[in-house]
Amino acid sequence: METMDNTGGVRLHEVVPASEKGRIGPIGREQVRRAERTLKEYKVGKANLERRIIDNEQWYKMQHWEQIRAQKSNRGDPEPASAWLFNCIANKHAD
Repeated sequence: METMDNTGGVRLHEVVPASEKGRIGPIGREQVRRAERTLKEYKVGKANLERRIIDNEQWYKMQHWEQIRAQKSNRGDPEPASAWLFNCIANKHAD
């Protein structure tokens, strides 16, 4: 088992097969498959993070009703557009 440092100072442990240590030559199909799988996992996680950031920004700007409308089914419910809820939560958090 080899230990590597990343830029954040966190120790990463990865099992590196003896055949890959100091390997010189072209990248194999299995390495490409692993890299592609890692990239797909990263993109899924990044998409979720970006969606949450956008939702939070919209909520903060009092434009959150688009997200709420997509989730609820009652079209006739009131949709207040004041900062009262945000202020209540901010004050509770400050206490």
